[in-house]
Amino acid sequence: MSDKYSRKQIKASQMNDRVFHTVTSAEDGQTVKELLKQMNISRRTVTRLMQSRGILLNETSVPLSETVHARDQLCLLFAQPDLKTALFLKEAPDILYEDDDLVIVNKPYGMPCHPSKEHQDDMGSLLAKYYGEGFTVRTIGRLDKDVSGVMVYAKNKHAAAQLSDHQIRKQYTAIITG
Repeated sequence: MSDKYSRKQIKASQMNDRVFHTVTSAEDGQTVKELLKQMNISRRTVTRLMQSRGILLNETSVPLSETVHARDQLCLLFAQPDLKTALFLKEAPDILYEDDDLVIVNKPYGMPCHPSKEHQDDMGSLLAKYYGEGFTVRTIGRLDKDVSGVMVYAKNKHAAAQLSDHQIRKQYTAIITG
């Protein structure tokens, strides 16, 4: 990992939608791809940047094979997900398990768990829309917006109380390869 860049720095910059970098004389002659690797930008992120034409060199979108020169300005534009489009074009939440008391869903990255002033398109609202009028969302726990994972929702007050009081035992199982 480069001493100049850390994943933490890149993630912090992504929150601002852009990363700027002035090419140094030591980096002169590298390709954009090589430079991004040196900056510890993941392949997945590079793919997303390419798909959104978010890799700019001197304010022009360029391919990964483009050669950089000293004093060139590299800008990475991180597109913010359109939550409204992502949520309401989707017909149904990704339900992993459901019974009379619980619904367990896979919350995607970028989607908040709860509504807020900034985000009213959230997992709870998606479930309410899916189940229709009269369904009350009772969230048990939470995940940050920028995390994907399993969320548990109670379908009634009794199940919500049991989960809140830790009367129901949760067990997580993971399958790991590699």
